[in-house]
Amino acid sequence: MNQIGYYGNIRSQIRAADKHYLDRWPRDNVPFLVDGWNIICTIVFNASEFESVSLDERTLNQACILNAPPIDQDVVVLVLTTDNRNEAGRLTSPIIKEMPRGASGSVVVTAAPIPHNPSLLVAIDTDSRGFGWQAPGRKGSDEPYGFVCAIGPFPRFTEYSSRRHLPPPLVRNLPNSLAEIRPWTDAPEHFAGSEIFCGVVACDSRTAILYIDDRAHCNHDHLISDANDLITAVRTNNVDPQWVLLPNGLLATGITMAATADSAGVTGYLPNPLK
Repeated sequence: MNQIGYYGNIRSQIRAADKHYLDRWPRDNVPFLVDGWNIICTIVFNASEFESVSLDERTLNQACILNAPPIDQDVVVLVLTTDNRNEAGRLTSPIIKEMPRGASGSVVVTAAPIPHNPSLLVAIDTDSRGFGWQAPGRKGSDEPYGFVCAIGPFPRFTEYSSRRHLPPPLVRNLPNSLAEIRPWTDAPEHFAGSEIFCGVVACDSRTAILYIDDRAHCNHDHLISDANDLITAVRTNNVDPQWVLLPNGLLATGITMAATADSAGVTGYLPNPLK
């Protein structure tokens, strides 16, 4: 399964840089508890975060309605895949949606109540577990929720109520980064207005700064790897025309993906010089 993302009328409203963010999450097989199934992503809905939202008739007709969990429990929604549906183990949780995959495989969306985990809510406010960005809602929407994503072998989303929490803070200390991490609000004006970049590197032989757009849904491992390559390129005199000289004397360039640039109509971009 190589495509996970927003459906059409949501996809058309979000930032260009967000439309392909899941393309670079690992696609390693992560075994589920039941033999023959692999986890693609999970979404946790915290009981204490539930809000009452009115749904119009069209939304109700298109949506899959899940029952609320028992008191003091959360709901986890899982996207699972198997290459052989006939040989895969039996799922005990209810199947919300099933789609064919290849000759004999399946993609299944299932859900189940789980014990409430208060640490997820603490992580939203403190960033103690590596949350780094907030999933955007629909433009102009007053729906009172958002999602944060944990860094790991597959996307792990957690819903939170925007009436109870501020957006999660930017991850400040990403592992293995050669650069100091700074917020997007401090990014050079040359790049800040664009919605195609998930980050901007500014560096010279001694200083390195990575500005991260905390609205962008980056796989942080890939982002740090690309940023480190660009810093190394500058420090080994491997500078291409995509770099611009900032007033402070640092060289700067933006980081995006080819699919994102293409969808935004951007041309002339160059690949990672060290890849």
